[in-house]
Amino acid sequence: MVKAVLDEILEKLPEEFNMTEMMGKVEERTPYIVVAVQECERMNVLTQEIKRSLKELSLGLKGELTMTTDMENLQNAVYLDQVPDSWTKRAYPSMCGLGIWFVDLLSRIRELETWTSDFSLPAVVWLAGFFNPQSFLTAIMQSMARRNEWPLDRMSLQCDVTKKSREEFSAPPREGAYIHGLFMEGARWEPQVLALSLALGTTGTGSGSRTGNHRYWLWLSHWEPQAGVMVDARLKELMPAMPVIFIKAVPVDKQDQRGQYQCPVYKTRQRGPTYVWTFSLKTRDSPSKWTLAGVALLLQI
Repeated sequence: MVKAVLDEILEKLPEEFNMTEMMGKVEERTPYIVVAVQECERMNVLTQEIKRSLKELSLGLKGELTMTTDMENLQNAVYLDQVPDSWTKRAYPSMCGLGIWFVDLLSRIRELETWTSDFSLPAVVWLAGFFNPQSFLTAIMQSMARRNEWPLDRMSLQCDVTKKSREEFSAPPREGAYIHGLFMEGARWEPQVLALSLALGTTGTGSGSRTGNHRYWLWLSHWEPQAGVMVDARLKELMPAMPVIFIKAVPVDKQDQRGQYQCPVYKTRQRGPTYVWTFSLKTRDSPSKWTLAGVALLLQI
């Protein structure tokens, strides 16, 4: 069983990124390109360790090398569907078993291959696919600071949740970036909100009537599809997916914090050490309600 898993991983794992060839295509080291290059370098370190350790174990299983403690630990981890320690030290935080973890790894590699083919920013960026998501969010601020000549230390990120899915976008925005792959724990996002408004009506037979006209107020309900907000989670819907989110940088003094919940973003359900950023999300309830409920956005579930 271990030999079969070992062979499958080695067969499916693609070649490392050719950094020399990649840098030859770079005309200007923009903040986004720097992030892409750094991610590819980290991915190379990880895939090199995976190949090295698996080839070493393969020789050990054949009897061509003496089995060491590290090789035995690797064998046990593969057998128990766990990510080996030597891989996790070079990888990103994850709570998945080895099988799901490897499928996720291949998706991350494909995402980087697409991005670095011509270094055009993807229409929608998979934020969870980064080793260091903070670097991409910081790149958004750096890019807009350069373009608008704003001081970087006086900027913050503005988060606008769209009503669309990833497939509905064909090009990136002029400024900022569209991101996807986030999940909400403890609440959910409602893209359409039922709003109430007052309308004035009259009853009666007109000015000639003995009783005259009587005015009344009528509550009218209508949908405001553009005004999505946080609402209570549905039963048995633990971590619903978020729509695509539009992230852009704005000067701190122009950011409106009214009716906003400061929602922490984490890489995994472990939270704590996997903290990434804080996004401001619209809410009609008091933000303290969601703070007490421990509502957060997760990049991986």
